[in-house]
Amino acid sequence: MPKSISRMSKGDIILMLLGSSIHLSFRKQIKRQLITTGFKKRNVIIMEEIIKNEKNIDYGSLDDKFEWIVKNYNPRFFFAIFHKNVKNINGVIFEIGWLCGKLGSNIISKKLRFLFEDGYNLKRENTPSYIQALFSKILQLPFDESKEYQKCHIQILNFINPCLK
Repeated sequence: MPKSISRMSKGDIILMLLGSSIHLSFRKQIKRQLITTGFKKRNVIIMEEIIKNEKNIDYGSLDDKFEWIVKNYNPRFFFAIFHKNVKNINGVIFEIGWLCGKLGSNIISKKLRFLFEDGYNLKRENTPSYIQALFSKILQLPFDESKEYQKCHIQILNFINPCLK
């Protein structure tokens, strides 16, 4: 029987960092920071870091790869990171839409978290209306890398800490 989230340690929690590919290095930095706080390297997932599946077979398409990752790793949390001044957020929008469609709104409201860089315009024109509708249903926090207490990895820990032993 799997552990309930209330009895999990950081090392047991699997999470996936979603975001714009232009900020891949930022997500890798967040992963390194989370590992220093006790997360296992293999349990902090960044899609771009997973090249082939366990049978060393290419995925074929990005949606097949995303589905394989979600099914095989079964992340407890998905953190969608939104940066200000990013013109193309299509990848993270696809991932959120895929998760909502496959998992349903009840499950996704417990697993998906939004992190917005301080100054992100929630009503910007390229944020689809269905994502804007999720803003009221999904827990969210701003992050600001210039403030120690509000750095992105700290905000992720703020989301997760109530769930730890």
